[in-house]
Amino acid sequence: MALKPHCFMKAVTTAGTAERLTTSNIVVPSVQIQAEVASANTGDVYIGDSAVSATNYGLCLSSGDVQTFNAEQLGWGKAQISLKDIWLDVSVSTEGVSCLYLER
Repeated sequence: MALKPHCFMKAVTTAGTAERLTTSNIVVPSVQIQAEVASANTGDVYIGDSAVSATNYGLCLSSGDVQTFNAEQLGWGKAQISLKDIWLDVSVSTEGVSCLYLER
């Protein structure tokens, strides 16, 4: 079975205001999120739940940093990750991330 790559960009409109990675119902076993490179991002990207902020986050990515979330590697067996349940905040308005996932 072939896997099809999908990608999109997500910018957070206002620093200090959490936004969903996507509002689409995308459920996948693995996703890769990269903070936009230096020409686009000068600050940090915070990743977490709906309460994510500069002082309350699960991960902090600087320009170009990449994080892969893989449900099976995290010990969740055949679990899936809902991309709309991942929230972002930024330290500089309109900065963001690129997202890559594979779909069957």
